[in-house]
Amino acid sequence: MAAYSASKLANAVFGAELARREQSSSAPITSVLAHPGYSNTPMQKKGSGVIGIAMRVSGKLFAQSPEMGALPQLFAATEPDLAGGSYVGPDGRGGRSGHPTLVQLSAAARDPELGRRLWERSQQLTGIRWHTATV
Repeated sequence: MAAYSASKLANAVFGAELARREQSSSAPITSVLAHPGYSNTPMQKKGSGVIGIAMRVSGKLFAQSPEMGALPQLFAATEPDLAGGSYVGPDGRGGRSGHPTLVQLSAAARDPELGRRLWERSQQLTGIRWHTATV
């Protein structure tokens, strides 16, 4: 669970950093982030033992349908008026379920120094460099 949480934070940090970079360039892109909330997908059906049972029961009792979980991503991808750096998630209690709405990124995800460091490390590991577009 710690690795999963860290990967979700890294996705958010990277998306926020991309938004900062695209806003300071003339690149014809918009970085918008989205999360599905807690959705009852096949991921909840994996695992064994007590943890696996708990995940399956929790998914059935508390999670929303995969279709509802897809709505924030669809909204983020198709809503033309979203600003770069916008974050879309479910509008329900704790952001776990509901219809798409704008939500707040965590302070860690918005940290420009963390974003810069993750971006630089990503470039080192992949060998891919960000080139500011000139349009």
